[in-house]
Amino acid sequence: MPLAETHSAVAISIPTASGHAIAGTCHHTPRPSGGAVLICPAMGVTARFYEAFARYLCEEGFDVVRFDYSGMGNSRVGPLRDNPTTMQSWAENDLAAALSWTRESLQPGCIAIVGHSAGGQLAGIAKSDVPVDAMLLVASQSGYWRHWAGMRRLSLLILWYLLMPLLSLSAGRFPARALRLGEDLPKNVARQWAHWGRSPDYMASDSELAERFTQYTGPILAYSFNDDSFAPENAVRALLTLYTNASIEHRAMDVEKASLGRIGHFGFFKESKSRDPLWHDTVAWLRSRMA
Repeated sequence: MPLAETHSAVAISIPTASGHAIAGTCHHTPRPSGGAVLICPAMGVTARFYEAFARYLCEEGFDVVRFDYSGMGNSRVGPLRDNPTTMQSWAENDLAAALSWTRESLQPGCIAIVGHSAGGQLAGIAKSDVPVDAMLLVASQSGYWRHWAGMRRLSLLILWYLLMPLLSLSAGRFPARALRLGEDLPKNVARQWAHWGRSPDYMASDSELAERFTQYTGPILAYSFNDDSFAPENAVRALLTLYTNASIEHRAMDVEKASLGRIGHFGFFKESKSRDPLWHDTVAWLRSRMA
């Protein structure tokens, strides 16, 4: 696909091995100095949410690709109840296809993944032959319910064992919007997510998936924030233990001491003066690992 010779954001269609296409956006700079970055969304979050961060990275010299998983955002086609995709398929089919598109269409010297929450989980099981040079994981965590405490633990227990399996079957989708948990999900995505969330090993309860995490040998910068009830520090650490052969730097941020303002689970990607140090440090880290 020809790309403009000026700063541009181009809508793209990414073919997948399953025969359907997923929708995305390529932020292209004519003189990329830092390689390419693929942004992998969180569960129930569309690619549009990452526009400001993608634009910032592009201004700093990176080509950036963001995309919607099958059934989400601009990749949603037809009734959600008819979408058969699973969470594992999001990794093996959609994320892998986005990596292939990035390599083949942009031909970057290096590729980094930015994984937000579930995006950082899926990056570990993508089963792609495209080499990834660095990973930035933002609030990416194991979903095992015992990593939480108090009422949040109880809420996850109810979600994984009751609400998600039962509502997905009865409604033909998981009605996340009604529960203020993001965009509605394909039923099999929700059911598999709940299945993993009931296991102490989360995704690694499947030995094949556990092995895939070990195959990534590059650097990881992982952020967690002490005001994030969706990704407490010990849940983030639990996911990082699956990347056994990676070189990991975990920055557990105290948002008050760092004068970052409210971050929570989503604030990292929102434009704000208080985010400037985080974004600046992130670019510096990516450049140092993708030189």
